[in-house]
Amino acid sequence: MIISGKIKIAKLSYQQEIELMLEHATLDYQDTSQYATNAFLLGLISFAQRIGCLPALGLVHVPMKTVIHSVPEKIQTLLLSYTIACRSSHAINTQLGCDPLVAQCLGIAYFADDSAFSRFYQRIDPEAVEDLVSVRQMLYEGHGLARHMHGLIIVDLDSTGLIVKGNQFERADAGYFAKHRGEIGYQLNLACASNAGKEVLAHILDPGHVNPGARFWDLLYQVGEALGFLDERLFIRADRLYGVGAYVSHLIELEIGFLLKGRDSRTARRWVNELEPTLAWIQVDPTCWVVDIGQRHMPNCPYLVRVILIRTLDQKSQTYHYSYLVTSLPATECSEVDLFHFYNERVTLEKLIERCKNVWHISHLPTHSFEGLLFYFELRFLAYNLLLWYQHYVLAPDERLAAMKVFELVTTLAPVSIVAHQQPPADLVLYLANAPHLVQALLTLTQAWLRQVAQAGWVWLGDLCRLTYDWSQFINDIWHATPRPDCWLRAGSCKT
Repeated sequence: MIISGKIKIAKLSYQQEIELMLEHATLDYQDTSQYATNAFLLGLISFAQRIGCLPALGLVHVPMKTVIHSVPEKIQTLLLSYTIACRSSHAINTQLGCDPLVAQCLGIAYFADDSAFSRFYQRIDPEAVEDLVSVRQMLYEGHGLARHMHGLIIVDLDSTGLIVKGNQFERADAGYFAKHRGEIGYQLNLACASNAGKEVLAHILDPGHVNPGARFWDLLYQVGEALGFLDERLFIRADRLYGVGAYVSHLIELEIGFLLKGRDSRTARRWVNELEPTLAWIQVDPTCWVVDIGQRHMPNCPYLVRVILIRTLDQKSQTYHYSYLVTSLPATECSEVDLFHFYNERVTLEKLIERCKNVWHISHLPTHSFEGLLFYFELRFLAYNLLLWYQHYVLAPDERLAAMKVFELVTTLAPVSIVAHQQPPADLVLYLANAPHLVQALLTLTQAWLRQVAQAGWVWLGDLCRLTYDWSQFINDIWHATPRPDCWLRAGSCKT
């Protein structure tokens, strides 16, 4: 196990020796009626403590006085509530408040109730947001999967609208929200590493009237800050919001690979009119055709880029619509059909956004303060990445747990309670006789990992990341993204 002193949190005013740690617990398979506790949170808290995540939150300063619970304790409570998909602070009462063992793992007697958080987000100022951003970056440097990955990193960019009601939300404004014309709200831009567990690398919250495509520069350089580099190791995949010539030329200058949808369909129509007699359309599904027209100058880009024209049939009006893709990938490696389907693989980020709204409840905004919302999303996505790291570094040896998505872990394991018993000064006893097999595996793996690092202090996990993704694997993934007959794949036919 690799340990590092790079996480500089020695001066934190935080109880480093917590009262309960899972490595001191006894796992028993008898069933005695004592009281229930959340096994998922016991494991996650122990992991977060060892990697320095919970202590690091003590670096975040919020201008609030301490009555019963300190500011770091409130931030830790909110973080944990988000890891088990609490919709709001009211859910803390029912999902956390009745579990004293989990509270003791944080070194507190009991969790604060929802009234303690009623004004928390309203007290957030820019300094508190910057503190949390610094903590998030520090944790990325230590544990980020994409940052320590060997080889190519595929980064997907997308945005989503968050609609609000009423006029009390700061900086909320009217903008484009799909199927909700005239509504007001915010635009949330996201960047995730799709081949590193869909780790969230960057996000930006804007008023509703801000064009998400205009935030390309900020999103790209936030990704570079999270990863520690901006070079040929990146491959950007994004929709038409970011398919602007100036952005493409900048990616070429940085030597970053890309597959983007062109912004203006009129450009595609112009190329079709110019080349119509020579175009050899290839049908990819009943209503869509593609054709590679080679190297072209797209608007506002001084460099030649490979262009794939797309023709889709509107079955209602029986007319054709045209669009195009631009890419840095060579024709000798990837056909136009492969690229079309590989571009559609970015649906993984769209599904991530959908699940963040429906399972992670990010569309439930806890405050009207814009600074509070910035803090809220930082904490939400930190909770998501924390679960991702926990799964990769600790739970991966179990194939069933490794195969689950983050949201499956939350919905399947977080609600499960197990029987526990403790009579101080004796160690905690967890009775697993009636616990589901996945919960037993989670606790066993977590305890084994904790005992390996029991004498180590803070653990630097990044160097343990063994994710690799080379160019040949990338080309194979592009090829396999295309629907092909099973007999082709079984026969191992060559790529064309």
